[in-house]
Amino acid sequence: MAGIPRARIRRGGWAPRRRIDPLETLADHYGLSRPTVRQAVALLEQQGWVSVHHPRGTLVAGQSPKE
Repeated sequence: MAGIPRARIRRGGWAPRRRIDPLETLADHYGLSRPTVRQAVALLEQQGWVSVHHPRGTLVAGQSPKE
């Protein structure tokens, strides 16, 4: 699951510092469970692709991490 949002960030579908859709919306859109989406977002946060700010939401990192 983490590969889908990562690819969307890479191709500019989600601009830097933009808030991504809520977990519920992503789960419904991709047909996945909320825990699966939560794990994917946590992985993206560990890799530096997004940052989670409660209660504001999850934001795309200002700069793509080096791979």
